[in-house]
This record gives sequence, C-alpha cells and structure tokens, in this order.
Amino acid sequence: MTPHSTQAVIGLHAACARLLGSAFELRVIDVYQERALATAQEVLAVPTLIVSGKSVSRVVGLLSEARVARALKTAGVAARDSRAASAIVTQ
Repeated sequence: MTPHSTQAVIGLHAACARLLGSAFELRVIDVYQERALATAQEVLAVPTLIVSGKSVSRVVGLLSEARVARALKTAGVAARDSRAASAIVTQ
C-alpha cells in the first residue's frame, strides 16, 4: 500500500471504532491482486468503502468520518450496532 492508502485505512479504522465500538470488520483488498472480488463488488474507483447492514451503502473517494457515518446510517447500521460490518477497497 502507498503511504496515503495506509493513512486512509488508519483513519477509517479509527472512525469505525469511534462510531461502532468493536462491532465491525474492516477488510482491505488490493484491487489489482483481487480483481474478481473487485469486479463482483462493482468497484469502479479507489478508495471505495462498502458498508453492509440492512442494505448496502458505498462511499467513493474521501473517507471522512462524516461520510462514513452517513454510509452507516444509509445502510441501516446504528452506532454501536453489533451487526455492523464495514469494508474498504483500496489499491
């Protein structure tokens, strides 16, 4: 990962921890090495955050805490919800 990608993952993990406590899974994939998964998840740009809850929400680009919080809300994942799951796709 590039230094910017590393910082994005660290920031995203911190945001998820603040919003969800320990009830989340963060998976980072390399779209070049896992092309089939990126294609299956319809990743067209990086970084892409895919949040799975009652529904699926996506954030493409800047992964600020406010955008992550909106994605969680859109996906039907409440703060500190034990059903929460988050994934980031980056290069």
